[in-house]
Amino acid sequence: MMYLRDVSDTTLWKLLRNNFDGDDRLIAEMLSSNLIQICEEASDRMKIFPSLHSQYTLHDEKHFLRVTELMAKIIPAPVRNNLNPIEITLLILAAYYHDQGMVMDKEEIEQFKHNEEYILFKSNWELDHPNINDIRSALKIADKADLNNLLRLENNLYSAMLTDFIRQSHGKRSAEFVNNKYSSDQRWNASGVNLSRLVGKLCYSHVCPAVEIDKKNGFYYDESVGQYLVNMQYLAIILRLADILDFDRDRTPDFLYRSIHFTSNVSLDEWNKHRSVEGWIITQDEIRYTLKCDHPIYHKLALQYMNWIDEELQYAKIIADNFPAKISSNYFLALPQRVDRSRIEPKDNSYVFHDLEFSLSRDEVIKLLMTDKLYNSPSLCVRELLQNSLDALRYRKSVIKRDNGSEFVEGNIFFEHTIDEHGYQLIRCIDNGIGMDEVIIEKYLTKVGRSYYKSPEFARERTTFQKENVDFDPCGQFGIGFMSCFMLGDQIKVQTRRDYGPNKGLGKPLIVEINGLGGIIVLKEGPSNQKVGTNIEIKSRNKVPEFFDELEDEVKLLEFLRTAALNTEFPIIARCNILQLEDELVISPDEQKPVTMLERIGISSIVTFEKDFSEFSPLLKGYARASFLVDSAGLITTSNNEAHWDKGRRGYRSALVKKDSTEHFPFRYQSQAICIDGILICGIHNGEEAFFFESNLETDLDISDTSSFILDIRGELKPEVTPARSLPWSYSCRWDRIFDIIEKANGYIWEKVVASCPDPSDFWFLLAAYGGDLQYVRKKILWSHLVVPLLTPGNELLWRSLKDFEILYMSKGKEEQIILYDNERNVITNLNESSSIPELLIAMSEIEVSDCGTCLKFSKPTNDNECVTDYRSNYRIKFLPFVGLDTEVISLQLPFANINRNHPLSKLAIDAKYNVNPSNLQRFAELVITCLSKSKTQENLFSKSPPIISKEMSSVARRYLALDWEKIDKQYHPPYTLISEKLEKVQLNVNDFRYWALNYRNE
Repeated sequence: MMYLRDVSDTTLWKLLRNNFDGDDRLIAEMLSSNLIQICEEASDRMKIFPSLHSQYTLHDEKHFLRVTELMAKIIPAPVRNNLNPIEITLLILAAYYHDQGMVMDKEEIEQFKHNEEYILFKSNWELDHPNINDIRSALKIADKADLNNLLRLENNLYSAMLTDFIRQSHGKRSAEFVNNKYSSDQRWNASGVNLSRLVGKLCYSHVCPAVEIDKKNGFYYDESVGQYLVNMQYLAIILRLADILDFDRDRTPDFLYRSIHFTSNVSLDEWNKHRSVEGWIITQDEIRYTLKCDHPIYHKLALQYMNWIDEELQYAKIIADNFPAKISSNYFLALPQRVDRSRIEPKDNSYVFHDLEFSLSRDEVIKLLMTDKLYNSPSLCVRELLQNSLDALRYRKSVIKRDNGSEFVEGNIFFEHTIDEHGYQLIRCIDNGIGMDEVIIEKYLTKVGRSYYKSPEFARERTTFQKENVDFDPCGQFGIGFMSCFMLGDQIKVQTRRDYGPNKGLGKPLIVEINGLGGIIVLKEGPSNQKVGTNIEIKSRNKVPEFFDELEDEVKLLEFLRTAALNTEFPIIARCNILQLEDELVISPDEQKPVTMLERIGISSIVTFEKDFSEFSPLLKGYARASFLVDSAGLITTSNNEAHWDKGRRGYRSALVKKDSTEHFPFRYQSQAICIDGILICGIHNGEEAFFFESNLETDLDISDTSSFILDIRGELKPEVTPARSLPWSYSCRWDRIFDIIEKANGYIWEKVVASCPDPSDFWFLLAAYGGDLQYVRKKILWSHLVVPLLTPGNELLWRSLKDFEILYMSKGKEEQIILYDNERNVITNLNESSSIPELLIAMSEIEVSDCGTCLKFSKPTNDNECVTDYRSNYRIKFLPFVGLDTEVISLQLPFANINRNHPLSKLAIDAKYNVNPSNLQRFAELVITCLSKSKTQENLFSKSPPIISKEMSSVARRYLALDWEKIDKQYHPPYTLISEKLEKVQLNVNDFRYWALNYRNE
């Protein structure tokens, strides 16, 4: 077959040309002559039009010739010699035209990319091939050496995806092409019939399911063409077999696409080389390929391909064996039913092949996910049910608003905990949300780890919400929440009905019955009057004991909802009908305001300040609130006629003491709750500490105790949580942003306090008692109202307004303590251990360098809304303006870590503070700033000896050398200048970074 030049060299064409007499000879000679030109046109078309990708160029004449020759080889000689001229012609034409649907010009490809069906296919393909996301992530941080390889891998996968998409319809496209182009072409006529329709059917047959090759679908074994009878079923199976026996390029196993990764050397290029087999045998007794594989993956791919051939051989035999007796002797197959795999082997014995993969025990994995290994308390199943119901209600609200502009005000959720007539607990959750249909049940409800709200189908619907400004961001992320129901019981019944919106109507009423993790799932149609929404009923595994009280209750339905459903915007009714626990809870959709500690213990002579979180972003809801004692004149104080603050012993937090009681109330356990989508994630609400401890929710937040707050986060501001919807082990920049917003709300409260507390001593005590942080207060407020304490050389306490400062000097005291003092040697002091007044003053200042040394300079803030924390990265470094220095100066040798706020790299680092995916340049900026601001690095660089290269310095250098500086703005380029405490300069340039990279020794 390697020496076939064109169709006239093939066995079938020669048979057509030379094997007939009489009238058959005349038609055969005509057809054989026409075929030369027709087949040449097919080959030329493959050459003229650009390919999808270089790896898919072998849909060309070589493939057509091989398929044509393979047809002759697999048809037994008695059958081959009995074929009529029409049948031979149809086989040759099908060989040359079956893949014409794979050919598209660039304009067609671009049109495909904007096709909704393609976009949906692409999104699902990316979900099934997560390695494409790994490659994308690697591209964002790739250095020059890896960039081209990663781009090639990404291009490979997208080309494969596009080819997969086209392959779905290329049989139909081939048929359409043949019919449109040749239905009036006289060269395709035989016995008065144009053959394009039959060739089109054969083109389609090579991709349709084999079971569809029957007379019901128009494939007759006795198709009439003039005086000839044509067996279309037989021709179809011959085309399918010949196509796949040529190692069809369309049929690349999906396993290969999943194996392409930037950490492996697997590629489409190498797989295609392997398909150039070293040898093959196709006879009545044996089909065998000889392949020498460089890698076990290609070995596995070859074996998977052999499995496809086996399947095709078996389908073909079934079809041929079912021909009527009158034609069975004229149309039969004589091929083995299984390919011999013995000659598919490692090249040069480079590996030992075992077809092994990690496998998962279904029941054990589900048990691991859905029992207390993931969820610490069975009551958290209630949270998952609540979350699903809220998503469904928000979804239906968006659909109705989008379709007819009306509000969905009837949404509600009902929970019930009861005991049935047989003594088993029943937990019900009923909502009138969007509901489910069969597709969602099949593809998502019953698929662990697949969330409908992360699907391309929902993404497409969500774009319509965004256009009408009715979008919502669902709670569901991981696709495992529903399975938590198995924590409470094995028997689950779901009644559901989909609302497609006012314009499309309702779906079928459905009932899903689930009997255990390993049991069969029954899906049946519900009654016609079944309501829209979803009703989930869980039946407990065991009967309740005779004496059942709160100690036996694992569900804790009312307790959980009372504590966790804080901002759900839909009314919730929950009822417990169990005798010893009987109670009812109604949660209104109104926004809840947190109660402060002073309000909770019943003190009335107070002033309460609050901040609405929605002022920071419309994606935030809730309030931060704090109360303070006031005197008879309404001024903030530490003591009044109802209570006073006991300043406590050294090392202990202060406590509030009521005048009519000796009871102390430590200032702690404020009501501090962070919710995502209206459901509590962490914190303590209304003092429910015991419940939080039992359910293992995080209560100790890294936030000051200033306020009680309820913060609800929606949309793109939502920080990440674990699959159990708990806090991650380490906080990301998303969580840093949320904590900063809370502290800024507290900063607003302290703005009110500092402006209305006349006694500075009381103010600093309250700041310590409430755990406040003035770095979140606007600078202009601090400048106008803050009074700070100083100690004279004679240890007298002075108070001075911040706006009276002009210059402070600094030195380092014991244990790295920073000492600030004025011209008269008066020292800024802390009134208690929790104060950090010198730190605050440094953050409020500018650094001025003169011939006399370095000092802190103070001036009135010009930006009304600026806070100290606006210029702070994720590291404990002071970003301060350097006065009178070039912007290339990046840091000074001072008692504290500092960076020139005006340096271009500083701005990059500050901008990256909340960036989940910082650029490579931002990563470098963060790394170099952290390194160069450290005292150890500075001492090293200012030493007269050659620097000792630390691991951190080496990391900075390697990151620098990995960047493509030709494409980076000049303002970010070195030199980077440091100035010592003696005002000596060190400049770092490219050669220094190269030296650092080459001379690090890990000792």
